[in-house]
Amino acid sequence: MAPSPDEPVIIVGGGLAGLSAAIEALDHRVKVIIIDSEKNLGGNSAKASSGINGCGTTTQEKMGIKDSRDIFYMDTMNAGDRENDEALVDILVEQSLAAIDFLMGLGVNLSDVNLCGGHSVPRTHWIPSPKEGRPTPVGMGIINALKQRITEVTKSRPDDVTVMTNTRVVGLTSWNAYVNGVNVVEDGKRKEINGKAVILTTGGFSADRNEDASLLHEFASDKLRFPTTNGAFARGDGVKMARAMGAQVVGMDRVQIHPTAFVDPADPSAGTKFLAAEALRGKGAILGGSAGLPAAFMVLNEEAADSFGRPAFNFYANFKKLFTKYNTAKEFAELGGIPFDTLKNTLLEYNKYVKGDSGLLAAGEVTGGVHGANRLAGNSLLECVVFGRIAGRTAAGINYTHEEL
Repeated sequence: MAPSPDEPVIIVGGGLAGLSAAIEALDHRVKVIIIDSEKNLGGNSAKASSGINGCGTTTQEKMGIKDSRDIFYMDTMNAGDRENDEALVDILVEQSLAAIDFLMGLGVNLSDVNLCGGHSVPRTHWIPSPKEGRPTPVGMGIINALKQRITEVTKSRPDDVTVMTNTRVVGLTSWNAYVNGVNVVEDGKRKEINGKAVILTTGGFSADRNEDASLLHEFASDKLRFPTTNGAFARGDGVKMARAMGAQVVGMDRVQIHPTAFVDPADPSAGTKFLAAEALRGKGAILGGSAGLPAAFMVLNEEAADSFGRPAFNFYANFKKLFTKYNTAKEFAELGGIPFDTLKNTLLEYNKYVKGDSGLLAAGEVTGGVHGANRLAGNSLLECVVFGRIAGRTAAGINYTHEEL
């Protein structure tokens, strides 16, 4: 079935990332369907006890703790043996304050801060232990607050929220390569549910260990001898379903040589070149060239240049003369000696992959890259909130369209 902007966002997994995504989508007036294989929502997030990291928070300020994004960034990178995806760490650190404010706005009392291993300063927020009575683990306290918010929205907007527990998602469905639905098994019966987009927040795969074809056997067989603290639901379902749709998984071991630099037309053979920052591509710049050869040019539009920052872009374009302005893609193709149809198809293919039009998003432990070789204490819950909210906002704004150049 063709996706419609009016249909709900389907969220597979009801842990912290999933609930954060749901609340964000609901705040953008989009309907949601939350599906979880367990009886109760919460996942492994509900068991978290160390806390959630935040930088520059009011709690830190009240306690006289001097912290900065740069210090938090370096602590995260060092813990990950610098194998982290730097762009993801930037987002994690930059939005950590908003994540703490989001949770406290829902009533989570994160008024205490601990110094956990790997941190230069105390920034791991948690719920203070009461003088009497039973303490609330920080993960459970956070999950309860998010569930309460979902309940409140359900009461005021009953048509906008559907929660399906004891329901296992066994596959993803698509329309013209656009993922917009799931196959589920509920009460022993299989059925298809369609929406405008699907967010995978199914967690990890530490419990997927009993078969030779398991993810642990495939990727980390040396870990099979260790027990796991994960629930039995941590089977890697999201990873398996995404791979079945063609998604690639992130490897832990990699060595990166920066792939792009500017070639000065006045001195193309110079041994020293200006870095063509990764941020340019992150803001929408596209690399192009002949098949089988290194990229020969970079293309970006006005919106991408503005997003990158005009002062920095103007340095490259006006001062160093490294960019030339063309009014249309066709003009660029003609003056650059590139067949227009080839350029057009390249741009359309690029748009298909980077604009979220696949309909499939993911957040939380089902994703990789942000933690590198080792996760910094307190960053797991933070990852769920930050990227769960981003996924919810993104899914809420998806409108499937057929684009023309």
